[in-house]
Amino acid sequence: MQAEKERVDICKAWVKTLAGANIPLSKIEHPLVREFLNSRVRNGGAIPGRTQLTETYLPEVYHEEKEKLQLMLKDQKVAIIFDETCDDDARSVLNVLFAPLEPDCTGHVKSFLANIVFLDVVNHLIVAQAVVKAINGYQIDYNSNLVIDTDNDSYMEKAFNSVLSTLFPNSVHITCLAHIVNLVGESFRKPFQLIDTFVRSFKNMFYNSSSRKAKYLRFLNKKVQEKSLAAKASMPPSPVGIHWNSWFQSIQYHVKNFHFYKEFFIEECNSNSPVSMHTI
Repeated sequence: MQAEKERVDICKAWVKTLAGANIPLSKIEHPLVREFLNSRVRNGGAIPGRTQLTETYLPEVYHEEKEKLQLMLKDQKVAIIFDETCDDDARSVLNVLFAPLEPDCTGHVKSFLANIVFLDVVNHLIVAQAVVKAINGYQIDYNSNLVIDTDNDSYMEKAFNSVLSTLFPNSVHITCLAHIVNLVGESFRKPFQLIDTFVRSFKNMFYNSSSRKAKYLRFLNKKVQEKSLAAKASMPPSPVGIHWNSWFQSIQYHVKNFHFYKEFFIEECNSNSPVSMHTI
């Protein structure tokens, strides 16, 4: 009986460790991981393969963690945070987070991912229903919800105004500051179309061309050394649409290195793999 309990405990502890470190459970199948568990971890040989971990122990760990979070949120004033995004397969995903408004022992307000919902259709009713279902799943008192934090999409505002504001009478609706700042950043970028085109074209010049990237870094390192600069050459930051500051970081990079580009372009045009003129 004691041996069985220890086996269950080590399996659940292993699942918690991998999940907490964002390591796929499939890593248990790697020969080096298996060898380490068998030789270095007490009862490590009792840890089964990925299938049993996923089907047996992962659900148990999930329910235990959910119960802990539910107990922590009991009688707490909370903020409900939800945001819709897309996964790698272009599916709409709604993330629902709860944040107790009472600071923890470190003096910070922490948010906890409560539910992930894959949506076939995205509108204000579907979003509102998913949020209410998540709140009910954690048995949060409707009167304890003081803040609803979303992005600034119109269907999010409609979800609050037409549904959630009635269910949660003590709540106020705020929009995510990051989205507002992103809109400001996008508004600043729009007038600079020529610069924007250059940034994209420079990035495309190295797309699927590791050899050109290596030549560029060698070229830039040489120029940096000639000027006795301590900095090491690197590729420009990649502008990402949802990260407004990445565009500005990329511009700062190009301002710093722009005077080197003409020479590199000429070298590339005279090489065996010249840069396409419409690329630059």
